Amino acid sequence: MNRRGEYPERFAKRKRQNATQLEGQASIRNIKEYAEDRLGLQKLDRSQIQYIQIQTEDEVVVEEPDQNIFVQIKRKFNDLIAYLRG
Repeated sequence: MNRRGEYPERFAKRKRQNATQLEGQASIRNIKEYAEDRLGLQKLDRSQIQYIQIQTEDEVVVEEPDQNIFVQIKRKFNDLIAYLRG
């Protein structure tokens, strides 16, 4: 085989090896071992889990921005007057 044909084959082989290595490093077992051994994490016990119930619906309130700088100045001025009056 000539040198030109060897390079793409070597490159493809190396790429496959790297992918296999990464898959091994990212396996669930390896992640679990890392979390337990290195980080000291433990799986939660059922007694540690607490569920809560929220009574309100999901709601997002977005205030519209002021129209221009003069409206902003007027609001700040009114806030200052209200503060000074007590």
